[in-house]
Amino acid sequence: MVIDGHAVDSVRFTHRTRLTERHLRSGSAIVMRQDELFSSLRQRCRELGVVVHEETRATSPIIERGFLRGAACDDARELLAEYTVIADGANSTFGRALGTYRRRDLPYLVAVNGAWSSPSAHEPNISVDLGLVRADGRPLAGYGWVIPDGHGAVTAGVVVPSTVRDVESINLQQVLVQMVSSIGHEWGLDADSPLELGRERRLPV
Repeated sequence: MVIDGHAVDSVRFTHRTRLTERHLRSGSAIVMRQDELFSSLRQRCRELGVVVHEETRATSPIIERGFLRGAACDDARELLAEYTVIADGANSTFGRALGTYRRRDLPYLVAVNGAWSSPSAHEPNISVDLGLVRADGRPLAGYGWVIPDGHGAVTAGVVVPSTVRDVESINLQQVLVQMVSSIGHEWGLDADSPLELGRERRLPV
């Protein structure tokens, strides 16, 4: 499968005033928008003979004699399969019907990202900031990143572990804007003028 994206070959690590750059061992990686990636994957599946049901939601599992046989869909169809792969997140209602549940005692990550216009979006590297700070300037565990898309914009984001004592009260959007203010000069970013800001979300680890 040929994927047309923006090639990157190195990562710049920043911690306050220190900066070091490392080249990727594999040579290069490809950056592309999620919707473009999914479209390419669906097309490749079709080329291999896979039937792709778009805009179809699996609502409940089909269980026969204790075995999972497939899924019932929101359009009243039933899709039967010898093997069923469920990738529906930690709070999956589909998964709960099979007896799975989220372990609330396990750590997780809290993340948020946004997009900014950048005159350096064609650069072949990624930035990783290891020096996150709170709104009041105190250090914060976690890291941030800036990834160019090759088409005039970058995606920037921050990740903080749930093991931070007051993680629930931290405004991650403020942390993100602070991070962009700190290292954004490398990309020509205006921290106060994002193209979009995402919502905070939890990530399993």
